[in-house]
Amino acid sequence: MDNNQYIRERSIISCMNKMELVYHLTKGIYNKMSILFNAMLKHYCSAIRPEFLYASECLKMNKKGLIEKLEAKERNVLRKILGPIKENGEYKRRHNHEIYTHVEKITNNIRRGRITFYGHVTRMNPARLTKRITTYFLEKKTKGA
Repeated sequence: MDNNQYIRERSIISCMNKMELVYHLTKGIYNKMSILFNAMLKHYCSAIRPEFLYASECLKMNKKGLIEKLEAKERNVLRKILGPIKENGEYKRRHNHEIYTHVEKITNNIRRGRITFYGHVTRMNPARLTKRITTYFLEKKTKGA
């Protein structure tokens, strides 16, 4: 494993740990029955998810195993927040499609944020360093060097 790959994996793992930490700091809120379901989802989207999405524009999204771990961690946290479903007197675990009817997948959110960030960079003043670096790498990539 080369050093860059190790750094990318550590950054994704670090993001997953941040998501878990923020959830544990606020999990007392989700155990209360007096809080509405939509309020819990809004809290998740405004407190837990941004902690993970911070600097996600720079994550490399082509490692299938790491992306699946990332989505699994998100589903795990969401299942804890949303709780089980009670059917016929028995509690059942929520399925993935039930979770994603309420909240968008974290990877879709990351990809949308990356596209937004790319649009921001392309509209930047050409004198800015970020714009010059991006232009350099784009030209290098298109030349096949």
